[in-house]
This record gives sequence, structure tokens and C-alpha cells, in this order.
Amino acid sequence: MFNKKGKDFTVEKISTMIGSDAVITGTFEAKDTTRIEGVINGDIKSEETIIVGTTGKVTGNISAKNVMIAGEVKGNMYVVERIEASASGKIYGDIQAKSLYIDENAVFQGQCTMNVPNTTQNQE
Repeated sequence: MFNKKGKDFTVEKISTMIGSDAVITGTFEAKDTTRIEGVINGDIKSEETIIVGTTGKVTGNISAKNVMIAGEVKGNMYVVERIEASASGKIYGDIQAKSLYIDENAVFQGQCTMNVPNTTQNQE
């Protein structure tokens, strides 16, 4: 979807879609790939990929296998594999991931730690 060089995450089946008019307050948990176009005020935990679309806004920490951001995330991210931020993506918080791709027009304000084994286990 975003990445031109690596794996294309769009081939993954999206099991859950949170629409642009939806607002969720509290912890959101999912086993499969989830696309967020609405607002989540709370932490997100997923065993697969979290996609924050262009209209998506997350205020809370994200723990997932992969994260793709075209919208806005205010919180820390603990990612087992890869984080991608497209040109419209905004990240405000610290991240831990095995690999990171940030488009030159994306916003990232925080610290990054890479190649941390068992990343999701290192949460505070």
C-alpha cells in the first residue's frame, strides 16, 4: 500500500474496518488486520497489521505486528516487524520496531529504537 521497496501490505485481508464517522474510547484489541479511518482514544493491541488511514486518528499506544500510518498517531508504538509512514502520516511518540520506513514528507516527533528482540514484550 505505502511501501514501494518492501512488502505490500495491501495483499493482507482486512478483517476489521473502523469507519471515518466512528469514535472508540478505551482499549481496542484485534487478532487480524484492522484499518482505522475513524478516531480511537485508547490503546490498540493487534496480532497482525494496524492501518491508520488518511482520516484515522489514534491517541494511545499501539502494539502490533506491523503498523502503516497515513493519518495521525499520538502515542508510543511497539511493533514486532515494520512501521511505515506515508507522506500524510504523522507520528507523535516513541517507537520500537524491527524496521522503519518514513516518507520524506511524513512527520515524526519522538525517539526510535530498532532491532529490539521481542519488541511487544518491552512495553512499560
